[in-house]
Amino acid sequence: MTLLAAHGMSAGYGPVPVVTDLDLHVGEGEIVALLGANGAGKSTTLMSLCGLLPPSSGTVEWLGQPVRSPLHRRARAGLRYVSEERSIVRGLSTLGNLQLGLGPIEEALELFPELRPLLKRSAGVLSGGQQQMLALACALAGEPRVLLVDELSLGLAP
Repeated sequence: MTLLAAHGMSAGYGPVPVVTDLDLHVGEGEIVALLGANGAGKSTTLMSLCGLLPPSSGTVEWLGQPVRSPLHRRARAGLRYVSEERSIVRGLSTLGNLQLGLGPIEEALELFPELRPLLKRSAGVLSGGQQQMLALACALAGEPRVLLVDELSLGLAP
């Protein structure tokens, strides 16, 4: 079953197209990677697929239906997006961020046990890698149907 798809999707900023005529299908259990140089349109593609940036043409389908709803509505149906800005609330503690997530905190900590000693620490003072782990933990704990991650390994230690 196709969970997320783009058909002839074009997207950009104002009159400048960044992505043109994209066809993409993500099925259940599949891992799809977008590779390319800086400025190739990877982030623009992900933002259009998740609902942060409306496509200028073509369609995006979520769970087999054309969709134009915003990210928060798609998130309720199992789509998660972790941006390269790390998708955390810097003013909250690590625990506070986990409480905002859509999944059980214990499950998030099982996925990323390195976060356990950091629960009381402000998320804004975590290292880049720790912030990325926190964002991924929040996204994965809710057992998403589709996870879109921009710059997955940014800031993570080897």
